[in-house]
Amino acid sequence: MRASELRSLLVAKVKRGSLVYTDQFKGYDGLVAYDFRYERVDKTTRFANGRVYLNGIEGFWSFAKERLAKFHGISVSHFPLYLKDHQFRYNHRPNCFPSMLQAVKAFVEDHH
Repeated sequence: MRASELRSLLVAKVKRGSLVYTDQFKGYDGLVAYDFRYERVDKTTRFANGRVYLNGIEGFWSFAKERLAKFHGISVSHFPLYLKDHQFRYNHRPNCFPSMLQAVKAFVEDHH
């Protein structure tokens, strides 16, 4: 992804004034001009700088990519749904079945 595309996505999806945590990718240069605050972490030396860390997102993407690869391609229109499913599963490890069952039960009760 080019820096201009990255900045366009951030401006469209992230509230101005937000604090954005980044790695050292040069595409994040200039975020201040768009009213973003940002803190960088140099992944070549460490994954954390005080309370700013990248391990969480790195761990999630590792988890999601491993599982998404099994589908051998996902349509662009369905990708957000797959990603939300994997987000739920990642946040409710190691066994998410009881949580999923509770969420489905609550949904059914709310819609009847």
